[in-house]
Amino acid sequence: MSVPVGQANDSPGGGSDFAGGVASAVISLPACMAYGIIAVAPLGTNFVSAGISAGFYCAIFGGLIAALLGGTPGMITGPKAPLALIFSSVVGFFVATNPLQIVGEAELPVSAMLCGFMVMFLGGLFQVAFGLLRLGSLIKFISYPVIAGFMNGTAVLIAQSQVWSFLGIPRGASVLELGDKFFDIQPLTALVGLITILVMWNSAKWTRKIHGSILGLLAGFAVYHALDQMGLGHRLGATIGKIPFEIPSPSNVIGFVALIPSVSVPDFLQYVVMAAFSIAVLGSIDSLLTSIYCQSQTNQRTNTGRELLAQGMGNMLAACFGGTAGAGSIGASAVSFQAGGRSRQAGAICGLTVLVIFFAFSGVVSMIPRAVLSGILLVISVKLFDSWSTKLFRMLLQRSNRQRAELWQNALVIMVVMLVTILKGLIIAVGIGVALSIVMFVFAMSKSVVRRVQDGTVARSHKQRDGKRMEWLRENGMRIAVIELEGAIFFGATDHISNTIESVADDGADYIVLDFKRVKELDISSARIIMQNVLRIRNLGKTIVVSYLLAQGPIRQAFEDGGLFDALEEGLCFDDTDAALEYVEEEMLAVLPELSWEQTELAIEDFEVMQGLAADDLVALRGVLERKTFGKGDFVFHQGDTDREMYFLVKGLADIRIGLENAGRTKRVQSFAVGTIFGEMALLDGAPRSANVVAAEMLTCYSLSLRDFERLQGKHPQSAIVFMRNLSRILAGRLRVANWMVRELEEQ
Repeated sequence: MSVPVGQANDSPGGGSDFAGGVASAVISLPACMAYGIIAVAPLGTNFVSAGISAGFYCAIFGGLIAALLGGTPGMITGPKAPLALIFSSVVGFFVATNPLQIVGEAELPVSAMLCGFMVMFLGGLFQVAFGLLRLGSLIKFISYPVIAGFMNGTAVLIAQSQVWSFLGIPRGASVLELGDKFFDIQPLTALVGLITILVMWNSAKWTRKIHGSILGLLAGFAVYHALDQMGLGHRLGATIGKIPFEIPSPSNVIGFVALIPSVSVPDFLQYVVMAAFSIAVLGSIDSLLTSIYCQSQTNQRTNTGRELLAQGMGNMLAACFGGTAGAGSIGASAVSFQAGGRSRQAGAICGLTVLVIFFAFSGVVSMIPRAVLSGILLVISVKLFDSWSTKLFRMLLQRSNRQRAELWQNALVIMVVMLVTILKGLIIAVGIGVALSIVMFVFAMSKSVVRRVQDGTVARSHKQRDGKRMEWLRENGMRIAVIELEGAIFFGATDHISNTIESVADDGADYIVLDFKRVKELDISSARIIMQNVLRIRNLGKTIVVSYLLAQGPIRQAFEDGGLFDALEEGLCFDDTDAALEYVEEEMLAVLPELSWEQTELAIEDFEVMQGLAADDLVALRGVLERKTFGKGDFVFHQGDTDREMYFLVKGLADIRIGLENAGRTKRVQSFAVGTIFGEMALLDGAPRSANVVAAEMLTCYSLSLRDFERLQGKHPQSAIVFMRNLSRILAGRLRVANWMVRELEEQ
């Protein structure tokens, strides 16, 4: 019984694996032939059969080794378009330049192919190194726009290389020459290719049991030979031609050894190494993407190091036997899964099946028209083009300016990599693509370290003050800037931090709070640069404070090693941002003599809640107030108390604390300074106290009970209305602060 897609099958060697391997082998045949032809295209039509053999050997040897030694159950390995194009580039470079100057014109094509196989071998060796060094996770950092650029460029190159064979005219140097050779087009050849394309493109409408490439190949094959029987063979273009039957042997190994002394030519050595590295990178990307797909189908984790090691060894062995480099194929793997393949044995059966087909049916393979393979490759090139790339322009029209900027960045990367691939080849494109990925990663990291910037109109301490001071702080909130940092900060990201500090300082911030709560890592270089910013800002007459530098930890250690604490003024490092903001606010208020208290205690009539009350009503209110004093640490009331009193704080400081049952302690959530009221909810509802109020220092306050307030309300109803209106305004302001605090807690 077959296992549904997405369910793991641990039983090896089942009939489902056999069916999956055979199915994937059948649909791999067109790719083996087509990509093999691409690989040897610079050598001309005389080497088509050699190219097809190279494609088959890739699926046979590379597929077998990757399946037997790999770490991904169900993965099918075979030839890939980018790797075939790199082989073609190497061969073309060798033929065009004869860099080693060791062979004559007659032997040059054979030596060029040998050089191509050597590069494939070295590419496999690079992959083995990637696997041993566990670099698979680093390869995943190559950004998707870069990969999309590779795919799009590869699609264009494939289409460009096949249009000549599709139209039945001699291959030109550029597609721009098509106009000059318009009258050389062979209509019947193009018809065979077109029928192949139409059948392949529409196959899903007729059946899903047979892969579209197989149906297209059969249709084109049938039409070609039917027309040939009508005596039109001279207008149909050539077939693949005879493929010599011979037992494969690792004969290339001797050729590699013979080439080694000559590879010391600097320019050629550089080219070989770059080409081999490109094969390793692109092959690893394809294999790891396929591995992710296979994981989703089997629910089994993949050992990426083992997978890259197996892929590399498979490519090395294939090169020794005359095969091109290969990689994991999502398409072939999907077919295998649909047929029931689940284990690594499905990949091995696929390789063995390709071997049987290649040698048993080589005569039939030789009769396949080249126009048919060109049609298949043209369809593949269209499907290879990244669909997300085409959506970018629609998204650019629909998104905001900020989102549009990011999309433009991705679009630019795609276009650059794509154009380099088309104009300069995949080898150079890989180098540029890797460099762009590194630049994009550094750029993203440098942007992400600044989580957000808030001014003092939004970011407030939890300390409640009298109405005049709260209003003054709101009006002057732009003088405070809180810069929240996050993630891993390294030297490449500090430029963004420096620019942000400079920007808020230029905008009028006199006090800058650096919040390190969400910073996970920090190097000494970054700490030094931040220290330099502190000194620069201090020289401008401004103040920088830091928060969330714990007593012990790597962040604090980096700052100590980097000299930040030497640059900070004493007392400007706080445990949390609330304490830092409270310090800054007190510093701002301290220089305002008009807001300083002349009395040792604040008069009741100076409270915001008393504004607008008649003089007689104030006298009556003072008459029912009860004066109370508390020593430092004393509780004014406890969480859960049911008393019905509110308090007017005339001297000292009170902390609002809530109990943390799980932690067995209390946490300060707010502070009340002179001129504020607290416990006012006791006059509005009968609910128990929601928090503790503790004297943070010697505390003097007046209490108003619900009973006394109700008596005043009966005697002075108009003043009671004014009192409640003032109280509502104060509560509304506190609600805004509470909402901000809730948002902060939710984002932690």
